[in-house]
Amino acid sequence: MSEPAAKKAKPADKQLCIYMASPLFCYRETFATITLAESLEEKGFKTIVPQRDGFVFAKLLQALKTNLATHKKEDGSSLDPMQAVYDVIYHLDMAEFLPKCDLVIANIDEPPSPGVIVEISYAKLMGIPVIGYRTETRSPYGTLDDPLQGLHFFAGFQCDHFVKVFIPCPSLREAKEDTERLVQHFAKVIKQFDLTPKDGKPTFPLLESSPPTLITSLMDNAKTLFEGSTANIHTEEGIQAVAKRYADNHKAVSSLFTKLSTPDAKVTQISF
Repeated sequence: MSEPAAKKAKPADKQLCIYMASPLFCYRETFATITLAESLEEKGFKTIVPQRDGFVFAKLLQALKTNLATHKKEDGSSLDPMQAVYDVIYHLDMAEFLPKCDLVIANIDEPPSPGVIVEISYAKLMGIPVIGYRTETRSPYGTLDDPLQGLHFFAGFQCDHFVKVFIPCPSLREAKEDTERLVQHFAKVIKQFDLTPKDGKPTFPLLESSPPTLITSLMDNAKTLFEGSTANIHTEEGIQAVAKRYADNHKAVSSLFTKLSTPDAKVTQISF
């Protein structure tokens, strides 16, 4: 009688990659997100925090200014380096970092960050599980007793799991203890998803055939901009390489985004 086939071992949880979706515009936001990310890393997870793992804004802007100086639009006008920064960062977050992650942990406190809402909506479309968490005492769309703790349901419906938690932080010691309890809860929820690490290779399980054209176009552009460079984007050489690629391919990269215009007619101001 032959021996039963050995059960294939599932990759360890430490290989799971978590995208930390959060507003990152001030000390309290960045501090809270980095604290959670490092606590998750201590438990064996890999995390991506755009503010930490993405570009240094000022260095990217300077590199794009230099590389775009010799390029023009079709009408002969100069390219806008700030618009180029937006293009590059959007592609990095939405088409490089996000698709390669196994799940998203998203902060949805008030006011909800437009960037976070877009990220979790894309994650939902890509079939990437989203854990939303809320630490709010403000409840503009209901009450704190509601299932979504006063969050607008459009944002809440993008989450596969929603965590309501209150962390008052009366002291640094208690804040650390509460943070550890929250991270332990995240780890428990992640285990319930029973995920297999994608090892950096994007997959789209909810889409039967192929991703929508917008997503494939974003990912094609991201490949053009970042292939072989994402490990070095904190070095001057890496930033310059991405800036040059953007300058050489700006027409294709920027074609996906909003066209701006100003009405010819003067807008009449209405007084009350």
